[in-house]
Formats: sequence, C-alpha cells, structure tokens
Amino acid sequence: MRYFRNAVTELFPDGADHDEGKQFPISNPGPMKDLFRDARLQAVEVRALDAPTVFVDFDDYWSPYLNG
Repeated sequence: MRYFRNAVTELFPDGADHDEGKQFPISNPGPMKDLFRDARLQAVEVRALDAPTVFVDFDDYWSPYLNG
C-alpha cells in the first residue's frame, strides 16, 4: 500500500491528508524506534518487514479495502 499512497500523494497533493503514515505517525520507523527507546528497551532495531503476497487478480487484491 505504501507505493499506492505515494503515487496518490504525488498525483493529488490534497490526498496526503488521507495517508495513514501521516495520520498515524507511530507507524513510521523513527517514531516507533523512539517509543521503544523511551520504554528503556536496548538495542532497538527498526527495519522493513516484507511479506510477499500473491493475488489471483486485481479484484482479489483490492476487494478487502472496499469493506473499510
């Protein structure tokens, strides 16, 4: 979804208000790392976690987002 959100923001700058990354800053690496460090956790490492997913077609991919 990050690629989709980036494309929407680039094409429609007003759409940036609907970007979950901006609505929920804790979902971004920096604030998340700060949260764990503030909890006095040590050796905190924040990195991307990629989970490959396979879809039959576009409808298979998109339909879950239509339900909110």
